[in-house]
Amino acid sequence: MQYKNDEICKILKISSSTLRSYAKLFEGLDYEFKKAQNGHRIYQEDDLALLQTFIKNKKHNKKLTNLEVASDLLKIKTAKKNYYGASSQFEILLQLEQYVLIYQNELRDQNALFDIQLKNLQRKLDKLGVQQKIIVDYIESMNRASTDANKNGFIGLFKK
Repeated sequence: MQYKNDEICKILKISSSTLRSYAKLFEGLDYEFKKAQNGHRIYQEDDLALLQTFIKNKKHNKKLTNLEVASDLLKIKTAKKNYYGASSQFEILLQLEQYVLIYQNELRDQNALFDIQLKNLQRKLDKLGVQQKIIVDYIESMNRASTDANKNGFIGLFKK
């Protein structure tokens, strides 16, 4: 089945300008969409599936750029095309590779969050260290003042 721009936009729930930018992105990576005589893109089932997967992966991999997500998808699509008709084990490996890429990106995101949390905790520890030093310095100065006062006999005035 073939789709026009407005049909694809409705299915994907995106604007025509977004569809155009996605198509240009893929074309920049040497992906070819069929074109009508007037030069407008005509989308095939494979194109629709590619765009749907792109949008889904983009949502799951927010740290990756659109270019990185598109490039990864085209690598997998090219591998499938090159080995079309290969054993089902190969297809399973390709699917596993895609899952590995997704989970690697999710782990990268989680690591980035952990790094941020670790830095925040380190700042709080540093702040506590400064506060502790202030308190220790204050206690030491009070002890020195007490010792000085004791030497000068001031504390002796208050003892029975």
